[in-house]
Amino acid sequence: MNGIIQRFAVALSSTALLVAAPTTLFANDGQPHRSLLVSLPAGGCTLTILSDGSGRINYGAAPHTVKVAARTFDFDRIAESLSSDSLPWPGSAVDTVPPSVVLPGSNEPRLVEDASVVRNLLEQGWRARLPPLAISYDHENRQHAWVKRVCAFE
Repeated sequence: MNGIIQRFAVALSSTALLVAAPTTLFANDGQPHRSLLVSLPAGGCTLTILSDGSGRINYGAAPHTVKVAARTFDFDRIAESLSSDSLPWPGSAVDTVPPSVVLPGSNEPRLVEDASVVRNLLEQGWRARLPPLAISYDHENRQHAWVKRVCAFE
């Protein structure tokens, strides 16, 4: 099952963030990966960070994805920091959709009060994005352009 990517299906309704259970992800060595997701706003521009420090950026349930190089992120440090700096998701509807995190081993979103933390992680991922592959350059280049626009990257 090499290369299978763990994904959470994230959809935003007018009153709540809905998160489906994760699928299993395996690294090239066959060992399961851990992952975490940060979104700004919740269900919007999403960065999935894998335990090898790589990642993927996408927007909501759209099929456009940008890959992020391995060792870009310190997975354990980020997971520990967001675990202590996030709050349980509010039980009632909120006026604005705040940034969120889904921590390793969970499928429950948590509220991130400081949006700049999530934005900085997204920007770091964008700067470390992998270039489109030559065999599918046009398609992947369009995906990069789309993610850049909807996530408001420079």
